[in-house]
Amino acid sequence: MSEILLEKVFDAGANTIWSEMKKLRGQAPEQKEIMRRRWVWELIQNASDCTPKGGEININISVDNGLEFSHDGVPFTYENLVDLITQISSKENDSEEKTGKFGTGFISTHLLSEKVNISGVFKQSDDVHKNLNLVINRTGTSYAEIRNTIKDTLNIIENLKQDDSVNIKNLDRRLTKFHYDCSTQETKEAIRIGLEDLNKTVPFVLALNGSISSISYSGTEFKIGTDRHLGDYRVVEIIKKSNEKMDRYNILIKTENEVSIALLVQEIDTQKIKVLPYPNNFPKLFCKFPLVGTETFSFPVMINCSKFDVEKDRDGIHEGNHDNIIYLKTAIKLYEDLISLACKNKWEDLYNMCFTPKKNNNSLQENLYKTIKSKYEQLPIVDVNLNGVYSGKAALKNNKSEHQIGVPICDKEELSDEFWEVINSFALYYIPTKDGYLKWAKISECKIDISNINSNFMRNKDLEEFKQKFHGEIDDIFTWFNKYYDLWIKIRGEESFTREVWALNQSGKFMEASKLSVDDNIDDVLKKILIDLGDTITESLLVREVKLPKKIIQKRIDNENVAKKIQDKINHILSDETLNNTQRKPENQAIFNKLRIGSLKILI
Repeated sequence: MSEILLEKVFDAGANTIWSEMKKLRGQAPEQKEIMRRRWVWELIQNASDCTPKGGEININISVDNGLEFSHDGVPFTYENLVDLITQISSKENDSEEKTGKFGTGFISTHLLSEKVNISGVFKQSDDVHKNLNLVINRTGTSYAEIRNTIKDTLNIIENLKQDDSVNIKNLDRRLTKFHYDCSTQETKEAIRIGLEDLNKTVPFVLALNGSISSISYSGTEFKIGTDRHLGDYRVVEIIKKSNEKMDRYNILIKTENEVSIALLVQEIDTQKIKVLPYPNNFPKLFCKFPLVGTETFSFPVMINCSKFDVEKDRDGIHEGNHDNIIYLKTAIKLYEDLISLACKNKWEDLYNMCFTPKKNNNSLQENLYKTIKSKYEQLPIVDVNLNGVYSGKAALKNNKSEHQIGVPICDKEELSDEFWEVINSFALYYIPTKDGYLKWAKISECKIDISNINSNFMRNKDLEEFKQKFHGEIDDIFTWFNKYYDLWIKIRGEESFTREVWALNQSGKFMEASKLSVDDNIDDVLKKILIDLGDTITESLLVREVKLPKKIIQKRIDNENVAKKIQDKINHILSDETLNNTQRKPENQAIFNKLRIGSLKILI
């Protein structure tokens, strides 16, 4: 290598590393959180690139006096070491497919330690292999220091290349190892978070990446079990062994060309599958390995494409890239085929295939969101109740794109099931079954909260209108009213009830609760007399069958109040007869006759 060219390499490497290290050291907390999850995938990705042709590798991570990452892949070449030291990657120009397109990705591992001890084998040629022990040092606090360490480390490699004194004959069981100091609390936290992410994500990585046979860490081993093709898709079983315990994960994969979609499932029988929840805080996009930072990408299942054009920091894809858009369209087609198959074969818990984060500030992902919704909304995939009992499966929307399932939602999570029971006792329309409604509430736009019943079925309505919307198969109507009103108070409080709720009066109409009074055991005869005298007392009285706390409706009307009103009415009639010298009307005389009977009982 000429002196001028070598200096250019030093400059280019120093520029890249100095820039990336400054960025790493100055990260905001949320950015650092992503890097704490990313470092392990950079190491695994680089190890995967060391897979021998037609073979597999095994990876081990141990945490003792530091973190040691090792693999049994092919040894380092001169070009590999130059890439590693300078972070100027040659992968993009390799004839073989390599996942790690940017050498700078390795810098994320310096979050653990700015010095990395590397040991393994240096492959000088097909016949010459040498022991390798090397320190990658990124502790420099200036551009000049970084440049000097690059120069010194490259000189070590040059000297090793020229040294023909030692040639390893036996390469069996030779491992490549990366050792990081983990003495600081920040490093320990980064390791903890990285390994947590590994534990959650590695089943998908093994299922999608044919180059890795097993990944082990701290006594836990993940490896591929069975790989079965079932029609248009395959199910890969991943086995996790930890001490005496063994867990199995089934990853369902559907593929077309370079694009795959994948989800976690449980097989019930040869035809029946239960779709399991997508893990929390889990990347939606993979380029053979997770793109940490795509957790909220607008797609309901995971998309893997080895040819995605990814962002430099591997935290997303270039969404305007023409090829990426084509890959996403392929993923949509795969999803449509799979959700249709799931519907046809009556797979369980299909809400786990439908939840899609919505991004209104991103045109591509907003269109993805709308497209995916259109694929499942008219399929009968929701287990529903109707008239209080299970009624099979129904679609969220009919063929006119009208909502036909209402999903109960509650302001207080701990009262959600109680509210579902209230709606189940009322609704003459489909609602999701109790074991699935909370999941569908995250997906459907047609939600029912406790105020919807009040505003849609009670406000300015009467009892007969309400009965037409009430199935009555579980509770009688007044039992239901009491449950509904009691639950409103639990959820929204007494003040809200008084301000908002409409309750049934004794005339069979719904009135604002604030305008009603409690019937304090008013005698029915007296009440009838008062009504006959032209009073509308029943319009202001709450029906007796509804029981509310005293604080809700404080105004109470008893016999004494009614008697006073009757007396005022009678006095008005007598005064009118005297002043106008008129004969008593027959209807008034009939009232007087009733009053004499009633007065013996109440007034005297």
